[in-house]
Amino acid sequence: GGGDHDASLLVAGSDTETAEVSDLSIDVGISTRPTPEICTSWLEKAERLPAGCPLVISFTVTNDADTPATNVILTAPSPKGWDPTITTTSGECLVADGEHGALSCYLGTLAPHASQTIVLDADSTDATMDSRTLTAVASVESDGIDRSPESATEAVIIRIVPQADLSVTLDASDASLIPGEEATFTAHVTNDGPSVARNVRIYQAVTDPLSADFTDVKVVTSSGAPDGSCKGEFEQNNSTARCKVEELAPGETITMVVTATVASDLDTAGEPVEVGVGVSSETADTNNSNNRQISMPPDR
Repeated sequence: GGGDHDASLLVAGSDTETAEVSDLSIDVGISTRPTPEICTSWLEKAERLPAGCPLVISFTVTNDADTPATNVILTAPSPKGWDPTITTTSGECLVADGEHGALSCYLGTLAPHASQTIVLDADSTDATMDSRTLTAVASVESDGIDRSPESATEAVIIRIVPQADLSVTLDASDASLIPGEEATFTAHVTNDGPSVARNVRIYQAVTDPLSADFTDVKVVTSSGAPDGSCKGEFEQNNSTARCKVEELAPGETITMVVTATVASDLDTAGEPVEVGVGVSSETADTNNSNNRQISMPPDR
């Protein structure tokens, strides 16, 4: 009857080959390249990566069993919120759906207690990224029955934040300031990155502590700005000119040239004139010490 049938199944089962048992684990690591230094320092101290920095992801697969693991395969989809371009990999890896797809690596047989690491060294993250969270997920499998499946998958979360470094310098073109004559002042604003600086505002204040020595202050030219220039997009009074640029990409410089007429009735010859220039943006700045400069053009 039914009892004999059950016994025959047990006997048959005892003659089958014992299934392979594996114990695979995976560790996902997040890092960046040594340069620029701002990328490594922010990742180390704040566990955040500025937008525009390179992102390096490593996957370390370990066989924790006392027997070999065969046909080991690592899979890693593109991190959510990021579309990386893979530049180098180690191991026998394929990228599905072109260079922006999921990573699949065949590791073959992994000896007992051995490890193998796959490194995904991707291009820089998009310098225009807003603040966001990226998640790197990877899993590993083999022919065997994994006795610890929970360790065969891991996810690592990293925060991407915009970080720019704006700096400004000021040049005066004239050897001396002559009452009634025009003077020219040139501000150079550079974004040293690594992220795009948004809503960049530049100002020049041509005054001294005693009086507004300049009249008819105006922006006459502005070069180097992406998508046009800030010429005409400025506010001014008798001593200050301001202009705004929507975006300044890493490595780009914008030049703001201001001409101002020195008051014709000045009687303070030989006194220095204080000229201030500054820059700011809505993007966090990693170094505010170079955002302003106060200089003394040649005596009038």
